[in-house]
Amino acid sequence: MEQSAHYLTDFSAHLYRFPHPPTLFDTKPGQLGDGKWSIYGFSEPTDYTGVLSVGKDFDLKFWPENEYTERVPFCPEVYRQNGYIKIENGRVVEKLLIPRTAK
Repeated sequence: MEQSAHYLTDFSAHLYRFPHPPTLFDTKPGQLGDGKWSIYGFSEPTDYTGVLSVGKDFDLKFWPENEYTERVPFCPEVYRQNGYIKIENGRVVEKLLIPRTAK
């Protein structure tokens, strides 16, 4: 049985974290939903090859007391799950997301 291919066709980021989102894969972001999210959409799969680090389920104990004067940390330790997405010529070839070990 042959599996269908998965391609990177869009990417979104919360504007609170990225108030001036950059151009990614030669694509400028658009706004999504309530305007608090930016989204990068590709009419065709990008030819990007590489590994994207991903995190899921932000651990609120890392949220600063005053987010206006303290930066919100952005590192693997602040997510309850961490992993990566490996992409070859825009095609997702491997995904990994595992729970962080408690410390």
